[in-house]
Amino acid sequence: MMIPYWDVDKDGTLNEEYCKWCYADGTYTYNDMDELIDVCVKNMVNESFTEEQARTYLKEMLPKLELLEKV
Repeated sequence: MMIPYWDVDKDGTLNEEYCKWCYADGTYTYNDMDELIDVCVKNMVNESFTEEQARTYLKEMLPKLELLEKV
């Protein structure tokens, strides 16, 4: 069963390392952290998670991801 949050590699296999916002059809979708934060914040904000909280969380967490070492 494919989890909608994840995307697939070019060969069609499920990729569970990156979410669909970071990685689509075997390609990284963003060139830098600021681009990625802007899109992720839109998808993360809700009644219990403000835009400011999302940006703070992402600025702390994203530099630790392998994704940003590759772009």
